[in-house]
Amino acid sequence: MNELYTIRDFANLAPSPTWGSTLVEALAERSQHDGLSALLFITDADQAFARGGALGGLPVLIKDNIDTKDLPTTAGSLALSLDPPKQDATVVARLRQAGATILGKTNLSEWANFRGFASVSGWSGRGGITRNPHDPARSTGGSSSGSAVAVAAGYVPVAIGTETDGSILCPAAMNGVVGFKSTPGKIDRTGVIPLSRTQDSVGIFANRAADARSVAEHLIDGPNEPVRPRYVVLESLFDGLTPKTLATFEATVTRLSDLGIPITRLEKVDQGTLKPNEEAELIVLAYEMADDLEKYLVERGDLTSRSLVDVITFNNHHQQQELGLFGQELLMMGVERPWDEVTYRKARDSNRREAQLGIDSALRLGDGDILLAPTMNAAWLIDIVNGDPATAATWSPAAVAGYPSLTLPIGKLGHLPIGMTMISRAHTDLALLAEADHLQTALEGAS
Repeated sequence: MNELYTIRDFANLAPSPTWGSTLVEALAERSQHDGLSALLFITDADQAFARGGALGGLPVLIKDNIDTKDLPTTAGSLALSLDPPKQDATVVARLRQAGATILGKTNLSEWANFRGFASVSGWSGRGGITRNPHDPARSTGGSSSGSAVAVAAGYVPVAIGTETDGSILCPAAMNGVVGFKSTPGKIDRTGVIPLSRTQDSVGIFANRAADARSVAEHLIDGPNEPVRPRYVVLESLFDGLTPKTLATFEATVTRLSDLGIPITRLEKVDQGTLKPNEEAELIVLAYEMADDLEKYLVERGDLTSRSLVDVITFNNHHQQQELGLFGQELLMMGVERPWDEVTYRKARDSNRREAQLGIDSALRLGDGDILLAPTMNAAWLIDIVNGDPATAATWSPAAVAGYPSLTLPIGKLGHLPIGMTMISRAHTDLALLAEADHLQTALEGAS
């Protein structure tokens, strides 16, 4: 595993007329033998590559729920055909325009982990279970499992993922890499298989926050607001985190404080909540998925599935391949539509407002611009019988509020990585990445 593979490392590679084919062949060989199941599709080795553009041919892997005109896009499901979409997603088109090389597509939790209850993160019917490079018996988290593993295992310096609630921060933390979730819509979502128009975000995995920022500069739209390098630690976010996880985080906070970085501690907020209502969020995701995923399937005109009913029917006809580990209750909600629009709007608006108030309150009381917390406990053991366990985590407030967030590696418990969440207000994406780079550099200098 090459944990230090960065954009700079790639830029230092000696150029050659066959460098593109060499990268593809090396990736194909390694992925076939390391047992991680992080990749679903690899580009044709005969495809022409260029080392031009601002990104200089940077090799990038793309989560397989993001459209690519030259590779299949299946959301990890056998219910979508291998016929590529008609055009690139906007994020892919912009990466190519900036000079990136799309090497292939990564495995994921099927349908972005919104198919059924008791799911197994990192599993898809098309790709099987993605394995954690730090310990193959441990989960990779989800849903952007393969993208996180691709960076952690040294396949590429940068990979692209998506998040609705935790799908970037969870696998990034569990695999020991930087995972950045943008403000929803800040990186254009056209051509991304949708789940929630309210919460869906495109994001970036890298070993360095600076690398994620270098790529984000080519992808982010609209104004980018500044932040002050002042941090707030909110202790009410710590519920369910183990003493060892908290000790790793506290050691990090102490090191930052010793470096003169201003950090304020709070016990609780005076407005809103940092624990979004899970039932309300389920209503929002299921209601929006019913509309947006159905629209995507109709417009795509896939050869196998052109509607949610087609997907559900396919799965029922392929029980062993698709429904052997868990069901498709969430997809079925999209067809049954158990909630009306009034219930949906109330759930969406109240949950988002309370999460925004909670984050804003913490930052106001602590006179800071960035919230810090342990991201989650160390990776759990894969359990294909019972599915994923309930886990304490700190990414949901930002996901529900529509604020940018990221996780930064801060150490290990034994051989398993631990991450630190950073949350700031909407439209501060590039400034948040710059501050993450500052903290990452400071921590490495203090170690």
